[in-house]
Amino acid sequence: MTCEVYDLKSKLLSVVRHFYNDVDHVLKRFESLSPFELLMSTIVSQNTNWKNVERAMANMREKGLLSIDRVLEADVSELEEALRVAGLYRVKARR
Repeated sequence: MTCEVYDLKSKLLSVVRHFYNDVDHVLKRFESLSPFELLMSTIVSQNTNWKNVERAMANMREKGLLSIDRVLEADVSELEEALRVAGLYRVKARR
């Protein structure tokens, strides 16, 4: 892991620690994720439950949409399809 990626992950985990009371529980979910996956999970988790976030992230993984380059190359409709299970998918796909 490069220094820049480690710094980004540390900063993102610091934000998670700030907003969640049950830090250990939350960190166990996030510790295996890349910084980009953590960021995507955070966006997808807005206004939905964790089960739907996991389903949406599994869809993203299946479609190979868990890299910045791949997301930028994807059509919005492809992102919407992957995120549909999380609700508000049209808004989240554009974010």
